[in-house]
Amino acid sequence: MSLLINKEKISPTNLNERILDRYLEYTKKEISPNTYELRVSTLKYFNRYCFETLSNWDAANMKLVDLNDMMREILYDVKKEDWKELVYPGLLERLQDFIWWRNANGLSARSLRASFYHITEFLFWAGLRLDTRDIRRLKYPKLHKKPMYSLTMQEIERIIAGSINKRQILYMALISSGMRIGEALAIQKHQMKLVRGYFFVTIPSENTKTSSEREVILSQEVSTLVMKYWDDLRSTDRVFMRDVQPNPCGEAAIFGRLIRRLGIGTPDKHPTIHRFRAFFYKKASKTVDSDYAHMMLGHGGYLSTYAELEEDEKLNDYYMLAEPELTIQNYFKNKLKDTTLEDRIQELEIRNQELSRPQSSS
Repeated sequence: MSLLINKEKISPTNLNERILDRYLEYTKKEISPNTYELRVSTLKYFNRYCFETLSNWDAANMKLVDLNDMMREILYDVKKEDWKELVYPGLLERLQDFIWWRNANGLSARSLRASFYHITEFLFWAGLRLDTRDIRRLKYPKLHKKPMYSLTMQEIERIIAGSINKRQILYMALISSGMRIGEALAIQKHQMKLVRGYFFVTIPSENTKTSSEREVILSQEVSTLVMKYWDDLRSTDRVFMRDVQPNPCGEAAIFGRLIRRLGIGTPDKHPTIHRFRAFFYKKASKTVDSDYAHMMLGHGGYLSTYAELEEDEKLNDYYMLAEPELTIQNYFKNKLKDTTLEDRIQELEIRNQELSRPQSSS
């Protein structure tokens, strides 16, 4: 494998410390919290791969090997080089073997391609710049596109009922707003304001996938639940799952275990926590329109004039049309139906009054 070696980055200090720990401490300041969580997860699996496979290769010496040992071995081999091309045949094979190992341990082909970037970033930071031609030679499992699993309201009700209270509120917030799990876990009290019984939530750009700030709305149902502990929160406290460390990957894993325990899905298709976001899109598209649904999910180029609307207009003309389809508890469903019926009756009465007025002769 062709490598470009940065001699300045390779020193005895680097080699004697925990390289992975130093890198994660450094990179935390450079990327968003959600990307950082993915990077930590990817490199921890890479470390686990090294521990399980390289230790077996070195079993004759009864030596346990991890990612730090592998990096130390590579860097000691190349530390005398200075930004010149070097052939290190073992690394390409190890990276290829890791791809197959990670896929066998449950990571999809699509996710593998996305997460592998974090490994190359780590190697570059450590002083190893991989040749792009070699990276292109790496093989990945084939992508088999299948229809995504679509959650029904009945399944969502089972998921809510099977979760602990604080996670019930989190899941209902995801359904009612279309937020990503990482966005929801990072929301702080000062980023929310109450308008007519609905919380308007500002998601800062550093917490979004597209690096663009956006505003979402929590349903009256979820807003009522949040209000129960609202006064106990300080301005910078996180609103959802506030008593545990925010961990999108961990929450996704917990959701996966819950789904399997409840028997939701099919043998080859299990819904992920991202399906709550898809549920919001489906219902908002049906009751309002697809432009509104895309805009609320943070997809660029939709409803550019929405931000200029007053909050009452955002509620009356858009969100409240979709809200009944995003509500879980029957009490709030019935309340919303009654409100909608009352509004319709009032509209009809006004219309009748207009029709009954004598027409002025022209």
